[in-house]
Parts: sequence; structure tokens; C-alpha cells
Amino acid sequence: PNTARQLLLYRYRRLETARLAAKAAGFQGAMFPWQSGHDGTEQTQVLHLNPLSGQWDPDHSCRQRHVSLAIAYN
Repeated sequence: PNTARQLLLYRYRRLETARLAAKAAGFQGAMFPWQSGHDGTEQTQVLHLNPLSGQWDPDHSCRQRHVSLAIAYN
């Protein structure tokens, strides 16, 4: 029960930031980040080192949208 409570509080404490992110993207509701900072902001890297080419390429991970029960489960 304590772990479940802490998981719920983690999302609850970041809910307002998630609502602001959804609004900024033109959506209703809440949009949690792909990789969350302690304050609920998106922290996904913007560059990714491609191990095959050795090149630094744009990382678009933060553009992914998961509209499913996965958010509640996670």
C-alpha cells in the first residue's frame, strides 16, 4: 500500500505541469512527459549519438504520445 500511494502521489504532484503541457500542445487533459524531471517537465535528450554511424542525430522521443492505460499502469 505504501508503494502504491507513493506512485499515485508522484503523478498527482506533477498533474498541474502535465495539464499545462497538454494545453501548450493543443490538447485537453494532462500530458505527462516521456522522461520526467523532478518537477514534471520534459527531460528527454534532444540529441542522440547513433552508435552505428557515430553521428549525433536529433532525438524525437519527446514527441511520442502514449494514449492508453500504460500511463496509469506506469
